Amino acid sequence: MNDSRSNSSLTSDSDGASGALRELLYTAVLTLLLLVPTHAREIVSIEATAAAVGSGTLIGAIVTLTLEDAQLGFESDVVTTIVGMVGLGVVAVLLWIVLPAAYIGTFVHFAIAFMWGSSLIAVVRHVIWPRIGASSFD
Repeated sequence: MNDSRSNSSLTSDSDGASGALRELLYTAVLTLLLLVPTHAREIVSIEATAAAVGSGTLIGAIVTLTLEDAQLGFESDVVTTIVGMVGLGVVAVLLWIVLPAAYIGTFVHFAIAFMWGSSLIAVVRHVIWPRIGASSFD
């Protein structure tokens, strides 16, 4: 009886670890793709870039810690895709309205920092932390 409980927890732990490592791989690839446009590599203002990177990393870590176990999807993949695309469109329009054209590159810096903050916290939570905990009890 205890074996089945421990097997299910091991399966969920390995699923979390593989998901975290997959997210880290996606982040590395997307970082390279997001830095391809020239405006993404330009630093307009050190203060704006530092604020974008700092807030992106912090918000990415907070979102990962708070929403990782939440089920926020719809039953239908089509509905999820439509909601995601509409959400991206709304965010893009709001950014064009709110941010000056010269500072659009800082949003890319924010997005990259958000992804890295999120994926690194997921790796620490699902890969590194369980190994530290397992080795301290051996």
